[in-house]
Amino acid sequence: MSAFLILMLLLLASRAAASSQPLAAQAAHAQVDATVKQTQAAADPLNPSKRAAATAAQKKADDLTRSATKQSEASTLPKPWPQAMPADLPPFPGSGWEFDKPPPQAVQNRAVQLLPTLWKTGAKSHRTEKTQGRWITYVAEHMGTKRGVVAYRLKGIA
Repeated sequence: MSAFLILMLLLLASRAAASSQPLAAQAAHAQVDATVKQTQAAADPLNPSKRAAATAAQKKADDLTRSATKQSEASTLPKPWPQAMPADLPPFPGSGWEFDKPPPQAVQNRAVQLLPTLWKTGAKSHRTEKTQGRWITYVAEHMGTKRGVVAYRLKGIA
């Protein structure tokens, strides 16, 4: 029982600094939290709120683990060389850009690489780069409760 209390205290102490931790560390803490909540739900199987909390904690842990894996894979890919933007590119945001749907894997990987960089300056910050021969503008945007990066391409270019 004392190990359980120590684990709970560690979890509470770590939540305050969770946003400044690397994604892999957040995923590990979420897995511990999910295990604790599953243990609590198993101890009181008739309590539906504990089962729901355990399910939600496991989903959060799985999401963070997937995100940490993507971030780790993207960090191993080479970053593009510095590029000079052509003078004839339309300004962003503007009518010359459209949402890149569906974005190719190279664009998805670069978006993951740019996630911490763009979010240092906040939502709506953007960067335009050439990715796989296409000019793409990456924009930091909120996606529900999560922070993300979306891609826009020049209109008419698939």
